[in-house]
Amino acid sequence: MPIKAESPASVWRQAHAQSLRGRRGLIKTIHMWFAVAVLVFLEGVDDAWHVIAACLQLLIAAACYVQVSILINDLADRGGDREAGKMRWIRSLRLGVARAVICAIALLGGLALVPGMEKAWPLAVYGGALAAGFLYSIKPIRLKEHGIWGLLAYALSTALAYALLPWVKLNGQWLPLVAVGAAVFFDKWVNLHFHQVIDFEDDQRSGTLTFAVTAGISMARGSLRWMARLASFSMAGVLVFLAMRQPVWGGFAAGLSAAALLAAGITLRKARSRQKVPSLLVKELPLHYLGLSWTVIRLVPLVLLAGLALDEPVMLLVFLPLLLLVLLDSRFLIRYRYK
Repeated sequence: MPIKAESPASVWRQAHAQSLRGRRGLIKTIHMWFAVAVLVFLEGVDDAWHVIAACLQLLIAAACYVQVSILINDLADRGGDREAGKMRWIRSLRLGVARAVICAIALLGGLALVPGMEKAWPLAVYGGALAAGFLYSIKPIRLKEHGIWGLLAYALSTALAYALLPWVKLNGQWLPLVAVGAAVFFDKWVNLHFHQVIDFEDDQRSGTLTFAVTAGISMARGSLRWMARLASFSMAGVLVFLAMRQPVWGGFAAGLSAAALLAAGITLRKARSRQKVPSLLVKELPLHYLGLSWTVIRLVPLVLLAGLALDEPVMLLVFLPLLLLVLLDSRFLIRYRYK
């Protein structure tokens, strides 16, 4: 049930702020762009316009996947979120209308993949990603409240949407998929694990049995650090893979990432020492993970797409939107405040 009656214009403003330009909006597709950039860079560009069209389709599908997953979880958590003071626009709608909106978004994402589709694999992967997201949030299964299974379902769902879906759409090779898929899987695992840690008190109060609640905050923090190490290792592995497969641009991306990582590490260390109340990101997550997550997932795709744009200037149509998303995402990371 909605909390209060609101005008359609008010609901639209909230939806626009939260689901389009906010940090729960289009910037959530960053991992999809990471996979696309690596796969396209390694495969080369035979038909630039075909790649651009595929990127547009993948962007729409990924954006719809993101919103369906977030909104389903918002509906499922509406009681706990209300107690925690979290504002979610989907709760302003009647339950039936909210469900219809979510179904429409899910359908839009699937339809976006249809043009030019020769086999049904993209739709199957998209459906699998949504199904894993539903299992994470929706009763009676609701893996979110089954300890480590919730983390696994979420990480698997995102790996399907952000890594496997671009791979089947762009007809990529297996080795790049393994490297990219592992990086996405572990990075998104850490992302959710981190939020369970900082949500520990709210989830415990509302009786939401996440992994952090069932395992205890000390174990949850310890395992978060271990998973951050695995994520860092997998992201560094992508850099090594790129340098081995494409020594010139791949090596340049790896070298630039190493320099950016060093700079980020110094900056984060200074921020940690100067702030009386450090950002939760800096407080809970290792510096090497924070640096690698920014350089590999965000900086490297820009470097790779810039290299492609030098040969195919029309690829700027892919590079520039990603540049905008990375700048917005970096701004949110620098000013991180959990809401």
